[in-house]
Amino acid sequence: MAQARYSEHLDTLIALATYLALTPRMSRTSPGLAADLSLPESDVRTTLDGFPGVFRKSRNPSSDGESFYTLHARYALRTSDAEGDLQNVAELRSELLSTLLQFASHQAAQESSVDQFQRQLAHNLRATWIAAGAAVVAAVLAAVAAVAAR
Repeated sequence: MAQARYSEHLDTLIALATYLALTPRMSRTSPGLAADLSLPESDVRTTLDGFPGVFRKSRNPSSDGESFYTLHARYALRTSDAEGDLQNVAELRSELLSTLLQFASHQAAQESSVDQFQRQLAHNLRATWIAAGAAVVAAVLAAVAAVAAR
């Protein structure tokens, strides 16, 4: 799946990032996240898969064939015990969560700014073509009037 746009998925992205940062569970499936957050599963799945730089998708599926997801930042903080089993951190530190949420908000604002700039550019291009067309019409009419005056 292609990279999703932050500006189109910001609300779901914030809900998922906050939940995954603070839950005591190591990782969750998209149906479980959708149920816990009361969000449409399609939105949850699209957001999880659309932001591979934020959410880590496990290689080992659940017994139902669903992938597990966690935040990359939280996955990086896991440690191994004496037997080599992964141990989850209690929760993502507030400054890391804050940085992640600020990043997502900044990306969404940047996308919106680029969209607005592109719309303005297209509008200016249309106005330029209309002005050029009007100038050509005026020049033709002036030439016709000059020929008719002779």
